[in-house]
Amino acid sequence: MYSFKRIYLYILSILLLALSYSSVSAYRKDKLKSEFQNTNVVSQDNAVKNMMWEKTLISTKNYQNPYRDVVLSVQYFNSDSSIVFNAHGFWDGDSVFKIRSYFPEVGEWTWKTTCSNNNDTGLHNKSGSITVTEYSGSNKIYKHGGLKMSANDKYLMYEDGTPFFWMGGTGWALPMAATYGEWKKYIDDRHSKKFDLVQVAPARAHGGIFVDPPYDYPANWKGDKCFFSEDKWNPLYWQEFDRFVEYANSKEMIVVITGLAEPVHDDMNIEYATLFARNFSARMKGYHVILSPAFDTWQDYQRSDLDSIGTLLKDSRHLISQHTGHSYVDTPVNEHAKYFRDRSYMDFSMNQSGHNGGDLDRCYKKARVWNINLLNSPPVKKAVVNTETLYSAGKYASEITIGSRKGTDENARALGWLSILSGSLGYSYGAQGIWNYGEKTDSTINLTIPFDSALAFVSSVQMEYLVNFFNAINWWELEPNHDAIIYNGSVSEEKKMALAISETGKFGAAFLPDANSIKIDMTVFSNSVDATWFNPITAEYTSGEQNVTNSGQHTFTPPSPGEWALLLDNSVTLSVRIFLEGPYSGHKMTTNLSSVIPFEQPYNVSPWNYSGNETIDDSFTNSNKIVDWVLVELRTGVSPGSATNVVARKAVPVNEDGFIIDPNYRTTNVKFGVDPGEYFIVVYHRNHLAVMSSQKVMLN
Repeated sequence: MYSFKRIYLYILSILLLALSYSSVSAYRKDKLKSEFQNTNVVSQDNAVKNMMWEKTLISTKNYQNPYRDVVLSVQYFNSDSSIVFNAHGFWDGDSVFKIRSYFPEVGEWTWKTTCSNNNDTGLHNKSGSITVTEYSGSNKIYKHGGLKMSANDKYLMYEDGTPFFWMGGTGWALPMAATYGEWKKYIDDRHSKKFDLVQVAPARAHGGIFVDPPYDYPANWKGDKCFFSEDKWNPLYWQEFDRFVEYANSKEMIVVITGLAEPVHDDMNIEYATLFARNFSARMKGYHVILSPAFDTWQDYQRSDLDSIGTLLKDSRHLISQHTGHSYVDTPVNEHAKYFRDRSYMDFSMNQSGHNGGDLDRCYKKARVWNINLLNSPPVKKAVVNTETLYSAGKYASEITIGSRKGTDENARALGWLSILSGSLGYSYGAQGIWNYGEKTDSTINLTIPFDSALAFVSSVQMEYLVNFFNAINWWELEPNHDAIIYNGSVSEEKKMALAISETGKFGAAFLPDANSIKIDMTVFSNSVDATWFNPITAEYTSGEQNVTNSGQHTFTPPSPGEWALLLDNSVTLSVRIFLEGPYSGHKMTTNLSSVIPFEQPYNVSPWNYSGNETIDDSFTNSNKIVDWVLVELRTGVSPGSATNVVARKAVPVNEDGFIIDPNYRTTNVKFGVDPGEYFIVVYHRNHLAVMSSQKVMLN
C-alpha cells in the first residue's frame, strides 16, 4: 500500500511539473505575442527554410556616420515552437538598413526591431511576420540545415544530424583580389571535387596589396575600397562580398571567414574591431558561414581583444572558432590554439600545424602530434580541425626558392591523411597561386603561378579521393591510436604513419606516407578484420588479407611500396538483384530518368530519415546504366513479422540489370559494417512499395 501511494505521489508530481512547464511556456509565448503586437507591422513575407531572408528598412533620420552611430537590434520569434533569437541589423548605404536571417524551422515567424535612436520611426519598433515553408531542392546546406556541433563535441553535423566532413579550400585573398567570374570558377571547381568549405579573409592587406592604413585601404576587383576610415565601411565593397558568399552557399559550400578582429591589418583598435564584428556578423546572418576573430594571430597581447570579439560573436548563431598562428619551435601542442580552446564562445578548435619554413619533418610531426594533443587536452575532448598546413605548389615546387612555399602535391596530400587520422574532423587544403592570388609566389625568380594552373593541381583532385574514402565509413567514430603502430628501429618524422580505430574497436584506418609495411598491435580491435588497401593517388581499392585475428601483432604489406591508406574492418558483403516494377521491361529496367538521378543519396527525408553520405558522380553514371537509388536495410529477428531490429542501412544505386552497386567501392558486392550472420533484407524505393526477404540470408 505504501509503495502504491509513493508511486501515485511520484506520478502526480510529474504531472504537476509538466503542467507547470506548459503554463510557463504558454505564458512566455503569450507575452512575446503581446510584445510583437504593440509594434508597427510593416510587412508579411514568405521565406524558405534555411535560405536567406532579408528586409530593407529606411531610416527617417540623418546621421553623420550611420555605420558607427546606429545600433539596430532585431528579435525573431517562432510562434509554433517558441524559438527566440536575437540579432543586429546593419547600414548598407544612404538611408538603407537591412536585417537578415535564415530560419531553421517551418511555420510562422515574427520579427521586431529596436533602434538606439528611439525617434527614428523608420528603424525603431518595426515588426513583421514571415511564413517559412519547407525547402524542396537538393542543396545539402538548405536541405540539412546549418552547422552545429555533435553531442559529444567531436565533429560537426548539419542541423538534422547528418555528419559533416570538413573538406576546406584556402582562398584567403580571393574576395578582394579575384573577379566574380574567377570566384565562380574556383567555387565550381572545388565543389566538383567535393570540397564543402572555403576559407577567406574579409579584406586583408595581402594578395598583391601591401599598403596598410592609414595610407590606403584595399579595393576589390571593381575598385571599391573596403573602408572609408577605420570607423566607416564602404557598403559597395561588402555588397560584392555578399555575392561571393551567396554563390558559395548556392554550391553547397560553407564560407569560413577569419580575421573579424583585424579585417584589414593587424592590431586594429578594439573599438573599431567591435564595430566591424557587430556589423559584419549582422550582414552574414542569412548566410551559412563560420566566423573567426583571429587570422594567423600569435601575439599574447592580442588575446584579450580576440576574446572580446569572440564573446560578441557568440550570439550570432554561427559556429565560432579562432584561426590562430603557430609556433615555429617544436612544442607538444599549438599553444596559441590551446589558449582559446576552452573559451565559452568556442565551438571547436582551429589548429594550424603550419608551413614551418618548409621543414618537412616539423610539418609532418605537427600534423600528427598537435591535432591529437589539442583534441585530448583536459578537461574533456573537444573537436579540432587542421585549417592550415604546407600548401601545394604543384609542378612549380621544384623551381621555388622560398622553403615555406615549395610544398609538393605529395606533401599536401599526405598532410591531409595524417591530420584526419590524428583526430582532425577534416582538413583544409591550400594551393600556391590561389590563397595569395594577385601576388608573386616567389619574387626572387619572378614567379607568379597562373590561376588556372593552381586550380588544377593534381592534389586538389586527390582531395576528392580522400573525401570518398572517409565518407565510405563512419569516420566520426574514429579515435587516433598511433601507439598501436610498432616500428622496427628509428623512423624519420616524414615517414611516420598514422592509425585511428573506431570507438567500438570494430574498424580502423591507417596511412603510410612511404613504407613497405605497417605492423599493428591487433589487440586494439574488438574482432577479426579484413584488410583493404586504398591508393590515395589513383583512388583504387585492392583487397588484402582477410580474417586477421584481433590478437598479437600483425604486419600488413601493401601491393607495392610507397604511399597507401589501409582500411581494416569486418564488413559483410551483399550481392543482390532488385527490379523496380515501374521501369521494368524485358528482364531489364529502362534508364530514361538517368539524367535526373541525384548525385547525393535521396533518403535523408521523411519517412526514411537516413543520414548516410553516399554519393555518385559523372564518372560513376557514365560507367554504369543507373536506374535510380534504393535504400537497403539489414534486420534481425525470428521471422519477417518480428524482424524490427534494424542493424544497418545503406543507400545504393541500382543498375539496369537489377544489381545494386556499392557507390564507394564501385562493385556489386555491397559492404555493410556488421558481423557475419543471418539477416532479413529490406529494400525501399521512393515510389514503389518496400520489399522484404521471406527468410533470413546468411552474409559473410
